Parts: sequence; structure tokens; C-alpha cells
Amino acid sequence: DGKTYSMYMTTAIDTQVVGEPSTRLLMFLKGQLMTYGLQAEDMATYRSSKYVHATPSETIFFMILNGNKAAIEEREANAGFDTSKYDLQTLTLTSFRKAVAVTYDKELFASTISPSRSGGYGLIGTAYLYDPETGARYRDTDQAKKALCDFYSVDVSKFASLDEAVDSITGYDPEAAKALYKEAFDEALAAGYITDTDNDGKCDQTIEIEYCASTVTSFIEKTVDYLNEKMAEVIAGTPFEGKITFKVSAPYGNDWSEKIKKGLSDTVLGGWSGSAFDPFSLTDLYVNPSYQYDAGWFDATTVEMELTLNINGEQKTLKNNLKNWSDALNGAYVTFGDTEYNFGADQVDVQTRLDILAAFETKVLGTYDYLPMLQDGSLALLTQQAYYVVEEYNPVMGRGGIAYLKYNYDDAAWEQFVASQPDGQLSY
Repeated sequence: DGKTYSMYMTTAIDTQVVGEPSTRLLMFLKGQLMTYGLQAEDMATYRSSKYVHATPSETIFFMILNGNKAAIEEREANAGFDTSKYDLQTLTLTSFRKAVAVTYDKELFASTISPSRSGGYGLIGTAYLYDPETGARYRDTDQAKKALCDFYSVDVSKFASLDEAVDSITGYDPEAAKALYKEAFDEALAAGYITDTDNDGKCDQTIEIEYCASTVTSFIEKTVDYLNEKMAEVIAGTPFEGKITFKVSAPYGNDWSEKIKKGLSDTVLGGWSGSAFDPFSLTDLYVNPSYQYDAGWFDATTVEMELTLNINGEQKTLKNNLKNWSDALNGAYVTFGDTEYNFGADQVDVQTRLDILAAFETKVLGTYDYLPMLQDGSLALLTQQAYYVVEEYNPVMGRGGIAYLKYNYDDAAWEQFVASQPDGQLSY
């Protein structure tokens, strides 16, 4: 805002881990916590509070779908797995994964389980800036918009503008989903993954998808309940009616990510938080086995991508694997044909880099390993003990952070103020 403020009124930070939202809210109302992130059940009471602040975040949470055929076959071969009642192999079929991708309305999903967030549609979130100096966002580019239209099969020619085409995307297409579930049934039956012993056109087995949980929380239970409810609605009248369910795993603790990576659990809402000023760097997360959730079944060095690009004013058609495209986009010299190229910052026009990033995003979305579901963000109450010097969120500075946080009460005065409130509880 052009003003100068003194820094660091805060002299100490006490961090506590409090798992249950209801406990956090009670502690917050008793003045024991600085902030409280609103949950779905809090919205009616606190959404309009003058103490609430909306904060965008970089992370997209996607539903990771297990595609590890070897691990799934090993799980099904286990003596405790009854293949006459259950099946997991169908989960690896592209038709099945495509069906799941259009089973859920993303905004409805967000408003139901986490109203402070919004629907997620691409691999790269709305907060990423490709030009921090101007505040230009990747998701606002034509390249990024076309990537979403391509993935969600939106015919742009039927709309007055590209923006209108993108705005039409909900992620929910029950008719397409039903057709895809029927296609998956036929493929699974032909492959011997499932049976239809009485020839009634219905799957004999239940596709039981394990939701991988580090610990079982009310949020996870609410998420799985929603996934089951909407899945049941969409598969009604298909060969999988009543036969696709999600169940919460036993608590895996810190091993949850390894369970997903090794194909020992089937889905989870997961995501990455990268540099908000460098969306190009995110490509490495999808091609580098050190980071990939799907490294056990997706090898980016074997997947080719061909693009025609404007490189310094000259049209070039180049082909390489996804790993090499990612490396070149992030500043490495990579051989394409008989020529080395570097598509890093300041090496080529930023529009060329955006062309590559959008094509990469489309290619990875097409694996259906990562189904975007939620755009992260928060609505949080700030304690009456403190205030931000700047109310409006800035993508570079936020609201100033702890460095610029100011206080209305020191700790002793705050304790007295809280104690003076009815039942020692604050009103927000």
C-alpha cells in the first residue's frame, strides 16, 4: 500500500497440533489460538464475520487413482482377497478412469466438504503467476484455458468466447459417465477382470476403492461419504449399479504416500505446493520418480509429445519424451532431433514456454492418474488480539505475515479481556 510499518511485535511462537476442528474452534473462542480455519459446519455462523479472511493457495488437490497393475494383481492373488466378490483390476482401465473423471461436480464437491476451497480443474492452480512483475496468472492465459477445454472435451466453437467455454466446465457429465462405465464393464468382462454369471448385464463383483488415510478424521469420513453418494447416483442404471464403493483405509500414518506410490492403496486427495511465481517448475513433479505419486506405473521417459512452436520467430515441430520436455522447460539443454534447445526463463519468449506448459498439462491430465478436484484456499478467523496491517491479500506479500502482525492486547491484557467475556468465551 506504499506505507512503511514497523516489524515484529511478535516475540514468540507456540505451535500446537490439534487434530479435530471442533476442539480448535473451542480453543479459538477461548482465546488460545490465533486463527481458526472455517469448516463446512461453521459457514452459516462465521462466513460474514468481520474477522474472517479469505486466502488463496497454490495447491490443487487431485484424486490420485491407482494404476499399478502389478501391485493390484498381487493384492488380488492374496489368499484373503475373494475375486468372486471384489475386483480392483477394472480401476486400471482408461475408460473407467475417464468415467470417474466426469462423475463429480467440482464446485458442489468443494461447497459440500470444504467450502473455503473451490472446484479444481487443472493440474496447475489459479494462484500461479507466470509473470510476477505484472501479476499475470497462468490460468488466465489462452493456452491454459484451451488445455482445460481439450481435457474436458468442450467444443469451443459452440461458445461466444474461450472464456465462456471454460466457464461452462463443471467436471460433471453424468450421461458421458454412464456411457464410459458401460464401456469399462464390457472391457473388464472381456479381460476377465469381472464376471456376469447370470448374464443380466450387471457386474458380479464390487469395485472397492480404498481411500488412503494417514489418520481417520471427520473430513476424510465426509469426503468418502460424498464420493459414495454421488457415485451411487451416477452409476444407477449402469452395469456397475451398487457395485462401486469407496472405503476408508486403516490409519497409515506417515506411510500413506508410500502406500499410494506402491499401489497398495487406491486413491487419496493429494497435491503439491510449488513456487507461486514459477508454474513451469511444477512439471518436474509429474516426471521425476522422486516426486511422482504414479512412478510405479507411469514412466515419463516413454511418453512422447510433439509440438509445433514459435521459437524466436521461427516455426519448429519438435518431438521428445515428457521428461526431456520438462527438463528443457526448466533450463536444461536437451537434444531434440539433432539440435539442442533450452526453453528456460529468458531463453525463449514466454508465450513459447506457456505453449509447452499447457501441452504438458493436457498430456498428464490424459493419463487420468490425477483427477483435479479442489482448488486450495482458506477462510479463517483472526483473533481479536491481533490485526493485519493490510486487509487485502497480495500474491507476493500475503498480508505481511508474522513480521507485520500487530496486536491490540499483550498477553496479560488478552487473558484479562477473555476472562471478562461471558463464560470466558469470545464472540466472532
